[in-house]
Amino acid sequence: MNRRCPRLQIGRSLADIERGKVAARGAARSTGVEGTVAESKSAETLWMDEALETERVRAAQQGDREAYRQLIRHYERPVYRLAYALTRNHDEATALAIETFTRGLAEISRLPEGKRFFPWLLRFARNLSVTRARRRADAGAKGPGAAPAPAPESSPVELEQRLLD
Repeated sequence: MNRRCPRLQIGRSLADIERGKVAARGAARSTGVEGTVAESKSAETLWMDEALETERVRAAQQGDREAYRQLIRHYERPVYRLAYALTRNHDEATALAIETFTRGLAEISRLPEGKRFFPWLLRFARNLSVTRARRRADAGAKGPGAAPAPAPESSPVELEQRLLD
């Protein structure tokens, strides 16, 4: 089975990321889908060299947008893949990956010294996925198709008296 894995392509402007208007292109177009599962990066190339990653993270923490752009280019596929594994929906995975990189940019100054960027970024993706799922569940429960709350059997005063007795 030769399954294709969509590649998240993030727009070139970090200003767009900061505004939350990152352009994601690719999977909607049949010609824009690149790479197969068999062609995916091996584990040894998945991680950026630690010294290079540390250098780029420090530069990004000091405001170097090109350094953060290089981190995005290197980690966009694995972040998208995790997002897709968590959501099983291309559009949601793309939005989650974009939000992950956006939050990563906003919070990169909080990355502790000596901690690797990649697992820190993946934690953002996981936490954002959980938050989105909770919001969807809350919205679904409060939506028009939600089951009505069960009617109380007794008045609030009677319930309070039972609890106090």
